[in-house]
Amino acid sequence: MTEPPIHARRPPATTVEEVHAVVKGYPYTDLANGRILYEFIRRHELRRVLELGVCHGVSACYAAAAVASLGGGRVVAIDRLEVAAYRPGILDFSRELGFESIIVPFFERATYNWRLRDFLRLEPRPVFDLVFLDGAHTWEPDSLAFLLSEKLLRPGGWWILDDLNWSIGTSPTARRVAPGQITLAADEIEALQVRDVIDLVVRPHPNVASWSENGKWGFARKKTLEEMAAEDRLGAALRERAAATLLHARENFPEPIEVPPDLRPEAWQRTIHHGLERNRNARLARSGRG
Repeated sequence: MTEPPIHARRPPATTVEEVHAVVKGYPYTDLANGRILYEFIRRHELRRVLELGVCHGVSACYAAAAVASLGGGRVVAIDRLEVAAYRPGILDFSRELGFESIIVPFFERATYNWRLRDFLRLEPRPVFDLVFLDGAHTWEPDSLAFLLSEKLLRPGGWWILDDLNWSIGTSPTARRVAPGQITLAADEIEALQVRDVIDLVVRPHPNVASWSENGKWGFARKKTLEEMAAEDRLGAALRERAAATLLHARENFPEPIEVPPDLRPEAWQRTIHHGLERNRNARLARSGRG
C-alpha cells in the first residue's frame, strides 16, 4: 500500500474570500479591488496573466484564484530581487493558497523590461491574455513596458494599469532619496507619470481598441484580428482610390513638369506655368484639336 505524501499540496483557491483570508492586511490590493480583478479575469476568460510589479503578491493571488476558477492557466509575476525576501510574500502566499503550479514568479536585478526582452527572444514567444502593469509607475520603465508587452499580448487581450494619478511627489515611499542619488527636477516629481504613459503612449497606440477607467485602474483592450483586418481592408480601399486619382492626374497632365532646385518664386511660377501650357497642348493634340 502506497503511503500518502506527508506534505500533500492543497488544491488551488478559487474564490476571492479564500484569498482575502490569507492576504488581508498586506499591500496594495484591498478586497474591493481584488474582487474587481478577479471578476474581470473571469468575465473575459483571461487564463494567461502577466503581472509587472508584484510587491507581496496580493494582486497576483487574486488573479491566480480567478485563473484557477476557469480551470487553470498561468500568472507570470515579475518584480525586483528584494521582493523574494518579503515575509510573507508571493512565495508564502502562493504556497498557502495552492498556487505553486499557477503563479510563476521572476525576480530581476533591474526592471521587468529585461525579462520582457528575454520573452521576446524566445521561440515560440509566450502569449498573454492580460497584462497588469503595476510596477514602477514612472515614465521610463512603464512606457517601454507597455510597448514591449503589446508584442506579447494576444489580439483581443487586455491591459490593466494601476494608480492612474500617481506621482513621485504624492508617494510616501518614492520621495525617499538614497545617498548619492541625483535629485529629481520639480516637473519629474510633480508629473502624473502613469497618466502620461496612458495619454502619450497607450491611448494613441494603433493597436489599442478601447480605453476605460474606474478612478484607480485603467482598462485598455487590444484590437482583435478582425478589427485589424478591417483596418487593412479600409487601407486597401483608400490606396485603391488614391491610385485612381493618380491615374486621372497623369491622363490630364501627361508631360512631367521638371522643377530645378533653388528657384526664386517668380522663376518657380514661370516654370510651372510653362509646364502647364505644355500639358494643355498635349491634351489638345491627343484629342485631335491641336
